[in-house]
Amino acid sequence: MKKILILSMFLGSFSSFALGYDLPFTNDGKFYEEKLLNREISTEDTTLKIEKMSDQKYKVVYYNDFETGEKTDKPTFSVDAVKNKNMICDDTDVCIAYDTKLKRAVFVDKDTNKIIFPEVLDSDNGKTDEILEKLYPNDFGKAKNDDVESGVER
Repeated sequence: MKKILILSMFLGSFSSFALGYDLPFTNDGKFYEEKLLNREISTEDTTLKIEKMSDQKYKVVYYNDFETGEKTDKPTFSVDAVKNKNMICDDTDVCIAYDTKLKRAVFVDKDTNKIIFPEVLDSDNGKTDEILEKLYPNDFGKAKNDDVESGVER
């Protein structure tokens, strides 16, 4: 029961902070499955792997300690997900997709088609925000201002 409660709080946190970066999602309509499967995808506070179960079904496996927020070596929980056009979506409003402009996986709000959080790559060297600001000079500033007004911290 505790695991279910924690899982719903964790997944709900994406929806409640769906404002996130609020950047345009860029994709050419293709489903870049090979860019999403069987590898570690990390944001500032989430680490996961996506496994293919069947033609349209996937399992998203999370590697996070709920107490500390730190990455773990062993899976902490998993959720079922399905292909939705060019994204992999679970039962929340958050999907994972490959952004062709950013050339990385991103968490996308299914309703707004906006990037909530991008994958943080080792090659970013801790400068993910600076990279995003260069690629989205007009949109990035607006997203940061909206976060300040709504109290969302990055």
